[in-house]
Amino acid sequence: SSYDNGVLYGLVGFYFGVLCAHLFIQYHSFFENLPSILFSSLEIGLILFLPVLVSKASSLLPSVGLWFYNLYFMLTIFFFSFQKGLISKQILKVSILKTIGKYSYSIYMNHLIVILIFNFVLTRLLHFSADYYAVLFAYRDWETDRKSTRLNSSH
Repeated sequence: SSYDNGVLYGLVGFYFGVLCAHLFIQYHSFFENLPSILFSSLEIGLILFLPVLVSKASSLLPSVGLWFYNLYFMLTIFFFSFQKGLISKQILKVSILKTIGKYSYSIYMNHLIVILIFNFVLTRLLHFSADYYAVLFAYRDWETDRKSTRLNSSH
């Protein structure tokens, strides 16, 4: 199938976020007392490993699984949330990032209602089939399928 399990991936990511928040609250005093150099080292290491992880996703994901990616991003958020390392301290000084942070949670919390309204307007009011716009939300192999469709239609 050309559709992925986006809802399941979203739920797994959400619960890794809940776990991250729980760990942060539960162990905050322990980690807060660790030296800043440890946080700086972890932040730098996590950031340097990120391009490798993302660029190799298609080959790594089947072998290490989605849990590994969620765990990696959870740990990255966890250690950055203490704001004790070199990178996280510098991020706090960039005003545009503060502004983005100020609004991003609101956008996150309201994006579902925007999608639902979009769906209602297109399907109920304008009578579009969901097939016309489903690619915007869940279609994974659009480029591959488009090429294969073009090849099949030329025969």
